[in-house]
Amino acid sequence: MHAQIRFPNSSTSNEIRRALQRVFHQIRTASLATNTALLFANTLIGSILGVTFWVVATRFYTLSAVGLVSAIVAGSTLIATLSNLGFSAVIIRYLPVAGKHELHLCAVSSLVPGLLALVAAPVLSLFPVAQVVRDLNGPPVVAALIPMVLVVGMAVMFVQDAIFIARHQARLVLLRGIGSALARFVLLVPCASLDALGLLTVFTGGVVVSLVLGVSAWRTPRPADTVAPVAIKDMVVYAGTNYASGLLSQAPQMLYPILIAARVSHAAAGAFNFAWMASALLTALAPAAANALLAQLVRTPTESSHRIRNMIRAIVAVIAVLACLIFIALYPVAGLLLREGAGDMRAFLPLLLVSAVLFTVVRLKSMVLGLRSHLRMLLVFNGVVAFSAVVLPLLLLPHFGVLGLELGWFLSQLIGALLALFVKD
Repeated sequence: MHAQIRFPNSSTSNEIRRALQRVFHQIRTASLATNTALLFANTLIGSILGVTFWVVATRFYTLSAVGLVSAIVAGSTLIATLSNLGFSAVIIRYLPVAGKHELHLCAVSSLVPGLLALVAAPVLSLFPVAQVVRDLNGPPVVAALIPMVLVVGMAVMFVQDAIFIARHQARLVLLRGIGSALARFVLLVPCASLDALGLLTVFTGGVVVSLVLGVSAWRTPRPADTVAPVAIKDMVVYAGTNYASGLLSQAPQMLYPILIAARVSHAAAGAFNFAWMASALLTALAPAAANALLAQLVRTPTESSHRIRNMIRAIVAVIAVLACLIFIALYPVAGLLLREGAGDMRAFLPLLLVSAVLFTVVRLKSMVLGLRSHLRMLLVFNGVVAFSAVVLPLLLLPHFGVLGLELGWFLSQLIGALLALFVKD
Protein backbone atom coordinates (compact mmCIF):
# COMPACT_ATOMS: atom_id res chain seq x y z
CA MET A 1 0.00 0.00 0.00
CA HIS A 2 1.20 3.44 -0.80
CA ALA A 3 1.22 6.00 1.96
CA GLN A 4 -1.18 8.80 1.33
CA ILE A 5 0.01 12.37 1.63
CA ARG A 6 -2.57 14.53 3.31
CA PHE A 7 -2.59 18.22 2.73
CA PRO A 8 -3.96 20.50 5.42
CA ASN A 9 -7.54 21.53 4.91
CA SER A 10 -8.44 25.06 3.97
CA SER A 11 -9.22 26.13 7.53
CA THR A 12 -5.81 24.90 8.74
CA SER A 13 -4.07 26.63 5.85
CA ASN A 14 -5.87 29.86 6.67
CA GLU A 15 -4.83 29.62 10.30
CA ILE A 16 -1.19 29.08 9.29
CA ARG A 17 -1.38 31.97 6.85
CA ARG A 18 -2.89 34.26 9.46
CA ALA A 19 -0.21 33.23 11.99
CA LEU A 20 2.53 34.02 9.48
CA GLN A 21 0.91 37.35 8.69
CA ARG A 22 0.89 38.23 12.39
CA VAL A 23 4.60 37.40 12.65
CA PHE A 24 5.47 39.49 9.60
CA HIS A 25 3.28 42.32 10.87
CA GLN A 26 5.19 42.33 14.15
CA ILE A 27 8.47 42.48 12.26
CA ARG A 28 7.13 45.28 10.07
CA THR A 29 5.95 47.39 13.00
CA ALA A 30 9.26 46.72 14.79
CA SER A 31 8.80 46.97 18.52
CA LEU A 32 11.70 47.96 20.74
CA ALA A 33 12.82 44.35 21.09
CA THR A 34 12.53 43.62 17.36
CA ASN A 35 14.18 46.87 16.29
CA THR A 36 17.06 46.38 18.74
CA ALA A 37 17.47 42.74 17.72
CA LEU A 38 17.65 43.74 14.05
CA LEU A 39 20.27 46.38 14.82
CA PHE A 40 22.29 43.82 16.76
CA ALA A 41 21.91 41.42 13.83
CA ASN A 42 23.01 44.14 11.42
CA THR A 43 26.13 44.83 13.48
CA LEU A 44 26.89 41.15 13.92
CA ILE A 45 26.39 40.19 10.28
CA GLY A 46 28.11 43.36 9.09
CA SER A 47 31.16 42.65 11.25
CA ILE A 48 31.34 39.02 10.10
CA LEU A 49 31.02 40.04 6.45
CA GLY A 50 33.53 42.86 7.03
CA VAL A 51 36.18 40.60 8.53
CA THR A 52 35.52 38.01 5.81
CA PHE A 53 35.86 40.70 3.14
CA TRP A 54 39.26 41.84 4.40
CA VAL A 55 40.45 38.24 4.77
CA VAL A 56 39.43 37.45 1.19
CA ALA A 57 41.02 40.72 0.08
CA THR A 58 44.41 39.52 1.31
CA ARG A 59 44.19 36.73 -1.28
CA PHE A 60 44.10 39.30 -4.09
CA TYR A 61 45.76 42.38 -2.55
CA THR A 62 48.87 42.92 -0.45
CA LEU A 63 48.70 43.55 3.28
CA SER A 64 50.20 46.97 2.56
CA ALA A 65 47.22 47.77 0.29
CA VAL A 66 44.83 46.62 3.02
CA GLY A 67 46.48 48.94 5.53
CA LEU A 68 46.56 51.84 3.11
CA VAL A 69 42.87 51.54 2.23
CA SER A 70 41.79 50.99 5.84
CA ALA A 71 43.54 54.26 6.76
CA ILE A 72 41.79 56.14 3.94
CA VAL A 73 38.42 54.66 4.94
CA ALA A 74 39.04 55.74 8.55
CA GLY A 75 39.88 59.27 7.39
CA SER A 76 36.79 59.37 5.17
CA THR A 77 34.62 58.18 8.04
CA LEU A 78 36.02 60.94 10.26
CA ILE A 79 35.24 63.64 7.68
CA ALA A 80 31.75 62.21 7.09
CA THR A 81 31.18 62.25 10.86
CA LEU A 82 32.35 65.86 11.06
CA SER A 83 29.95 66.77 8.25
CA ASN A 84 26.99 65.19 10.02
CA LEU A 85 26.62 68.14 12.45
CA GLY A 86 24.39 66.07 14.74
CA PHE A 87 21.62 65.60 12.17
CA SER A 88 21.52 61.84 12.79
CA ALA A 89 20.80 62.45 16.48
CA VAL A 90 18.09 64.98 15.57
CA ILE A 91 16.45 62.45 13.22
CA ILE A 92 16.39 59.71 15.86
CA ARG A 93 15.12 62.07 18.56
CA TYR A 94 12.58 64.20 16.68
CA LEU A 95 11.43 62.30 13.58
CA PRO A 96 8.92 60.18 15.54
CA VAL A 97 7.14 63.39 16.64
CA ALA A 98 7.67 65.46 13.48
CA GLY A 99 4.21 64.73 12.07
CA LYS A 100 3.60 66.43 8.71
CA HIS A 101 7.13 67.90 8.81
CA GLU A 102 8.75 64.45 8.70
CA LEU A 103 9.67 64.57 5.01
CA HIS A 104 11.14 68.08 5.32
CA LEU A 105 13.27 67.02 8.27
CA CYS A 106 14.55 64.00 6.31
CA ALA A 107 15.41 66.17 3.29
CA VAL A 108 17.31 68.84 5.22
CA SER A 109 19.12 66.27 7.36
CA SER A 110 20.33 64.47 4.23
CA LEU A 111 21.16 67.45 2.04
CA VAL A 112 23.20 69.53 4.50
CA PRO A 113 25.65 66.76 5.58
CA GLY A 114 26.02 65.65 1.94
CA LEU A 115 26.95 69.17 0.78
CA LEU A 116 29.29 69.73 3.73
CA ALA A 117 31.01 66.42 3.02
CA LEU A 118 31.47 67.44 -0.61
CA VAL A 119 33.13 70.68 0.49
CA ALA A 120 35.16 69.00 3.24
CA ALA A 121 36.36 66.04 1.13
CA PRO A 122 39.49 67.90 -0.07
CA VAL A 123 40.56 67.94 3.60
CA LEU A 124 41.80 64.42 2.88
CA SER A 125 44.79 66.08 1.24
CA LEU A 126 45.47 68.52 4.08
CA PHE A 127 46.00 66.53 7.29
CA PRO A 128 47.52 63.20 8.48
CA VAL A 129 45.75 61.09 5.88
CA ALA A 130 47.35 63.18 3.10
CA GLN A 131 50.48 61.05 2.96
CA VAL A 132 48.33 57.92 2.83
CA VAL A 133 46.19 59.25 -0.02
CA ARG A 134 49.26 60.30 -2.00
CA ASP A 135 50.55 56.73 -1.80
CA LEU A 136 47.70 55.52 -4.01
CA ASN A 137 49.02 54.42 -7.40
CA GLY A 138 46.89 55.51 -10.32
CA PRO A 139 45.70 58.57 -12.28
CA PRO A 140 45.69 61.58 -9.90
CA VAL A 141 42.14 62.57 -10.84
CA VAL A 142 40.79 59.09 -10.13
CA ALA A 143 42.79 58.80 -6.89
CA ALA A 144 41.25 62.10 -5.71
CA LEU A 145 37.70 61.48 -6.99
CA ILE A 146 37.12 58.08 -5.39
CA PRO A 147 37.85 59.23 -1.80
CA MET A 148 35.52 62.20 -2.42
CA VAL A 149 32.67 59.89 -3.48
CA LEU A 150 33.40 57.73 -0.44
CA VAL A 151 33.18 60.69 1.98
CA VAL A 152 29.93 62.08 0.55
CA GLY A 153 28.37 58.61 0.35
CA MET A 154 29.18 57.88 3.97
CA ALA A 155 27.78 61.22 5.15
CA VAL A 156 24.41 60.60 3.48
CA MET A 157 24.41 56.93 4.47
CA PHE A 158 24.66 57.85 8.17
CA VAL A 159 21.48 59.95 7.86
CA GLN A 160 19.66 57.19 6.00
CA ASP A 161 20.43 54.80 8.84
CA ALA A 162 19.09 57.30 11.37
CA ILE A 163 15.84 57.66 9.40
CA PHE A 164 15.32 53.89 9.33
CA ILE A 165 16.08 53.62 13.06
CA ALA A 166 13.69 56.45 13.94
CA ARG A 167 10.92 54.83 11.87
CA HIS A 168 11.58 51.46 13.52
CA GLN A 169 12.63 49.99 10.17
CA ALA A 170 15.92 48.49 11.27
CA ARG A 171 15.34 45.58 8.91
CA LEU A 172 16.14 47.97 6.04
CA VAL A 173 19.47 48.86 7.67
CA LEU A 174 20.23 45.15 7.83
CA LEU A 175 19.17 44.38 4.25
CA ARG A 176 21.10 47.19 2.65
CA GLY A 177 24.16 46.41 4.76
CA ILE A 178 24.13 42.87 3.42
CA GLY A 179 23.62 44.17 -0.13
CA SER A 180 26.55 46.56 0.21
CA ALA A 181 28.83 43.81 1.55
CA LEU A 182 27.89 41.43 -1.26
CA ALA A 183 28.62 44.15 -3.83
CA ARG A 184 32.13 44.51 -2.39
CA PHE A 185 32.76 40.79 -2.75
CA VAL A 186 31.64 40.90 -6.39
CA LEU A 187 34.01 43.78 -7.17
CA LEU A 188 37.08 42.30 -5.45
CA VAL A 189 38.48 40.26 -8.33
CA PRO A 190 37.83 42.69 -11.25
CA CYS A 191 39.66 45.49 -9.41
CA ALA A 192 42.60 43.38 -8.17
CA SER A 193 45.01 44.59 -10.86
CA LEU A 194 44.81 48.15 -9.48
CA ASP A 195 46.08 47.06 -6.03
CA ALA A 196 45.34 49.73 -3.38
CA LEU A 197 43.40 51.99 -5.76
CA GLY A 198 41.33 48.99 -6.83
CA LEU A 199 40.61 48.00 -3.24
CA LEU A 200 39.50 51.54 -2.45
CA THR A 201 37.26 51.43 -5.54
CA VAL A 202 35.74 48.19 -4.22
CA PHE A 203 34.96 49.76 -0.85
CA THR A 204 33.53 52.89 -2.47
CA GLY A 205 31.36 50.75 -4.75
CA GLY A 206 29.85 49.10 -1.69
CA VAL A 207 28.93 52.52 -0.24
CA VAL A 208 27.30 53.57 -3.53
CA VAL A 209 25.24 50.36 -3.61
CA SER A 210 24.20 51.00 0.00
CA LEU A 211 22.98 54.49 -0.94
CA VAL A 212 20.94 53.12 -3.83
CA LEU A 213 19.37 50.47 -1.60
CA GLY A 214 18.56 53.15 0.99
CA VAL A 215 16.60 55.51 -1.25
CA SER A 216 13.38 54.40 0.43
CA ALA A 217 14.46 56.54 3.40
CA TRP A 218 13.21 59.54 1.42
CA ARG A 219 9.83 58.14 0.46
CA THR A 220 6.80 60.22 1.34
CA PRO A 221 5.52 58.90 4.68
CA ARG A 222 1.95 58.96 5.87
CA PRO A 223 1.71 62.09 8.04
CA ALA A 224 1.10 61.46 11.70
CA ASP A 225 -0.19 63.89 14.29
CA THR A 226 2.60 65.83 15.90
CA VAL A 227 2.87 64.71 19.51
CA ALA A 228 4.24 68.03 20.72
CA PRO A 229 5.54 71.19 19.06
CA VAL A 230 9.32 71.19 18.77
CA ALA A 231 11.25 74.45 18.95
CA ILE A 232 14.12 74.96 16.52
CA LYS A 233 16.27 76.14 19.42
CA ASP A 234 15.75 72.83 21.24
CA MET A 235 16.69 70.91 18.10
CA VAL A 236 19.85 72.98 17.61
CA VAL A 237 20.94 72.55 21.23
CA TYR A 238 20.26 68.82 21.12
CA ALA A 239 22.05 68.41 17.77
CA GLY A 240 25.06 70.46 18.86
CA THR A 241 25.49 68.63 22.14
CA ASN A 242 25.19 65.18 20.60
CA TYR A 243 27.45 66.19 17.74
CA ALA A 244 30.18 67.39 20.08
CA SER A 245 29.89 64.48 22.48
CA GLY A 246 29.69 61.91 19.67
CA LEU A 247 32.71 63.39 17.92
CA LEU A 248 34.68 63.36 21.15
CA SER A 249 33.86 59.70 21.75
CA GLN A 250 34.36 58.42 18.18
CA ALA A 251 36.97 60.59 16.46
CA PRO A 252 40.09 59.35 18.30
CA GLN A 253 39.72 55.74 17.18
CA MET A 254 39.34 56.86 13.56
CA LEU A 255 42.79 58.45 13.75
CA TYR A 256 44.61 55.26 14.75
CA PRO A 257 44.79 53.52 11.34
CA ILE A 258 45.95 56.79 9.79
CA LEU A 259 48.69 57.25 12.40
CA ILE A 260 49.92 53.68 11.96
CA ALA A 261 49.98 53.89 8.16
CA ALA A 262 51.74 57.26 8.19
CA ARG A 263 54.20 56.75 11.08
CA VAL A 264 54.82 52.98 11.22
CA SER A 265 53.98 51.18 7.95
CA HIS A 266 51.07 50.29 5.71
CA ALA A 267 51.55 46.61 6.52
CA ALA A 268 51.30 47.31 10.26
CA ALA A 269 48.10 49.26 9.57
CA GLY A 270 46.79 46.23 7.67
CA ALA A 271 47.48 43.85 10.58
CA PHE A 272 45.95 46.35 13.00
CA ASN A 273 42.90 46.58 10.73
CA PHE A 274 42.12 42.89 11.20
CA ALA A 275 42.37 43.10 14.99
CA TRP A 276 40.34 46.30 14.99
CA MET A 277 37.62 44.70 12.82
CA ALA A 278 37.29 41.93 15.40
CA SER A 279 36.75 44.47 18.18
CA ALA A 280 34.64 46.76 15.96
CA LEU A 281 31.71 44.38 16.45
CA LEU A 282 31.77 45.16 20.16
CA THR A 283 32.27 48.92 19.79
CA ALA A 284 29.38 49.13 17.32
CA LEU A 285 26.87 47.14 19.38
CA ALA A 286 26.57 49.74 22.15
CA PRO A 287 25.56 52.71 19.93
CA ALA A 288 23.21 50.46 17.94
CA ALA A 289 21.39 49.39 21.09
CA ALA A 290 21.44 52.95 22.46
CA ASN A 291 19.88 54.35 19.27
CA ALA A 292 17.12 51.74 19.28
CA LEU A 293 16.46 52.41 22.96
CA LEU A 294 16.36 56.17 22.44
CA ALA A 295 13.94 55.89 19.50
CA GLN A 296 11.61 53.81 21.68
CA LEU A 297 11.87 56.13 24.68
CA VAL A 298 10.76 59.06 22.55
CA ARG A 299 7.52 57.19 21.88
CA THR A 300 7.16 55.86 25.44
CA PRO A 301 8.76 58.45 27.75
CA THR A 302 7.45 56.70 30.89
CA GLU A 303 10.05 53.92 30.64
CA SER A 304 11.40 53.32 34.15
CA SER A 305 15.00 54.13 35.09
CA HIS A 306 15.33 50.71 36.72
CA ARG A 307 14.49 48.96 33.46
CA ILE A 308 16.93 51.11 31.51
CA ARG A 309 19.76 50.27 33.93
CA ASN A 310 18.99 46.56 33.72
CA MET A 311 19.08 46.70 29.93
CA ILE A 312 22.43 48.48 30.01
CA ARG A 313 23.90 45.90 32.40
CA ALA A 314 22.65 43.15 30.10
CA ILE A 315 24.25 44.82 27.06
CA VAL A 316 27.63 45.12 28.80
CA ALA A 317 27.46 41.48 29.96
CA VAL A 318 26.63 40.24 26.45
CA ILE A 319 29.49 42.25 24.95
CA ALA A 320 31.95 40.92 27.53
CA VAL A 321 30.94 37.35 26.66
CA LEU A 322 31.26 38.12 22.96
CA ALA A 323 34.76 39.49 23.57
CA CYS A 324 35.82 36.19 25.11
CA LEU A 325 34.26 34.19 22.26
CA ILE A 326 35.93 36.35 19.62
CA PHE A 327 39.33 35.87 21.26
CA ILE A 328 38.85 32.11 21.56
CA ALA A 329 37.74 31.84 17.93
CA LEU A 330 40.21 34.16 16.20
CA TYR A 331 43.45 33.69 18.11
CA PRO A 332 44.17 30.10 17.00
CA VAL A 333 42.89 30.47 13.41
CA ALA A 334 44.53 33.80 12.53
CA GLY A 335 47.37 32.02 10.75
CA LEU A 336 44.93 30.02 8.64
CA LEU A 337 42.89 33.06 7.68
CA LEU A 338 45.62 35.56 6.86
CA ARG A 339 48.38 35.24 4.33
CA GLU A 340 50.31 38.02 6.09
CA GLY A 341 50.28 39.72 9.48
CA ALA A 342 48.79 36.88 11.58
CA GLY A 343 51.37 37.25 14.37
CA ASP A 344 50.79 40.99 14.65
CA MET A 345 47.05 40.48 14.72
CA ARG A 346 47.37 38.04 17.63
CA ALA A 347 49.47 40.60 19.51
CA PHE A 348 46.98 43.42 18.91
CA LEU A 349 43.79 41.47 19.62
CA PRO A 350 43.66 41.06 23.47
CA LEU A 351 44.03 44.73 24.41
CA LEU A 352 41.59 45.83 21.73
CA LEU A 353 38.90 43.41 22.93
CA VAL A 354 39.24 44.48 26.57
CA SER A 355 39.21 48.13 25.48
CA ALA A 356 36.04 47.50 23.46
CA VAL A 357 34.21 46.27 26.57
CA LEU A 358 35.31 49.37 28.48
CA PHE A 359 34.28 51.50 25.50
CA THR A 360 30.78 50.01 25.80
CA VAL A 361 30.53 51.23 29.39
CA VAL A 362 31.69 54.70 28.33
CA ARG A 363 29.32 54.88 25.35
CA LEU A 364 26.27 53.78 27.31
CA LYS A 365 27.08 56.22 30.12
CA SER A 366 27.15 58.97 27.51
CA MET A 367 23.75 57.86 26.23
CA VAL A 368 22.24 57.96 29.73
CA LEU A 369 23.65 61.44 30.41
CA GLY A 370 22.20 62.68 27.13
CA LEU A 371 18.87 61.04 27.86
CA ARG A 372 18.74 62.78 31.27
CA SER A 373 19.63 66.10 29.58
CA HIS A 374 22.78 66.48 31.70
CA LEU A 375 24.39 68.13 28.69
CA ARG A 376 27.21 69.94 30.48
CA MET A 377 28.22 66.79 32.32
CA LEU A 378 27.99 64.86 29.04
CA LEU A 379 30.46 67.18 27.32
CA VAL A 380 32.87 67.11 30.27
CA PHE A 381 32.69 63.32 30.50
CA ASN A 382 33.28 62.76 26.78
CA GLY A 383 35.88 65.51 26.69
CA VAL A 384 38.02 63.84 29.36
CA VAL A 385 37.79 60.47 27.60
CA ALA A 386 38.53 61.96 24.17
CA PHE A 387 41.51 63.96 25.46
CA SER A 388 42.93 60.80 27.01
CA ALA A 389 42.23 58.79 23.84
CA VAL A 390 44.25 61.23 21.73
CA VAL A 391 47.08 62.25 24.06
CA LEU A 392 47.97 58.90 25.67
CA PRO A 393 48.35 56.94 22.38
CA LEU A 394 50.39 59.76 20.84
CA LEU A 395 52.73 59.76 23.86
CA LEU A 396 53.20 55.98 23.76
CA LEU A 397 53.32 55.45 19.99
CA PRO A 398 56.93 56.67 19.47
CA HIS A 399 58.23 54.35 22.20
CA PHE A 400 56.18 51.16 21.69
CA GLY A 401 54.81 51.43 18.16
CA VAL A 402 51.35 50.01 17.50
CA LEU A 403 51.31 48.30 20.90
CA GLY A 404 51.82 51.68 22.58
CA LEU A 405 48.92 53.11 20.63
CA GLU A 406 46.71 50.25 21.77
CA LEU A 407 47.88 50.64 25.36
CA GLY A 408 46.98 54.34 25.22
CA TRP A 409 43.52 53.49 23.89
CA PHE A 410 43.03 50.95 26.68
CA LEU A 411 44.06 53.44 29.37
CA SER A 412 41.74 56.11 27.98
CA GLN A 413 38.74 53.75 28.08
CA LEU A 414 39.71 52.58 31.56
CA ILE A 415 39.67 56.21 32.71
CA GLY A 416 36.22 56.62 31.12
CA ALA A 417 34.84 53.46 32.74
CA LEU A 418 36.08 54.58 36.17
CA LEU A 419 34.51 58.01 35.65
CA ALA A 420 31.24 56.32 34.73
CA LEU A 421 31.13 54.72 38.18
CA PHE A 422 31.32 58.08 39.95
CA VAL A 423 29.40 60.44 37.64
CA LYS A 424 25.76 60.59 38.66
CA ASP A 425 23.12 60.33 35.96
